[in-house]
Amino acid sequence: MNNKSISIEVRSIVAEILALSDISEDASQENTPEWDSMAYISIVSAIEDEYGIEISEDNIDDFGSIEEILRKVIA
Repeated sequence: MNNKSISIEVRSIVAEILALSDISEDASQENTPEWDSMAYISIVSAIEDEYGIEISEDNIDDFGSIEEILRKVIA
C-alpha cells in the first residue's frame, strides 16, 4: 500500500469516528471540534486494529492530528 492510499484510509477512519463526511489532511484536535478525548481514544484503537501496531504509553499523545497519525503509521 502506498502513502497516498494510507493517507486516504487514515482520513476515512478518522472521519468515520468523528461522524464527518470528509476530513482534511490538516485536521487536528485543535481545529476539529468533534475530535474530543473520547474520539481520540477511539482513533488510537482503530489505528492499532487497522495497521496491527501497538501504541505505547510513551507515544499515545502523538495522535492528535492526521499528520501525526500518518507519521506513525507510515514509519
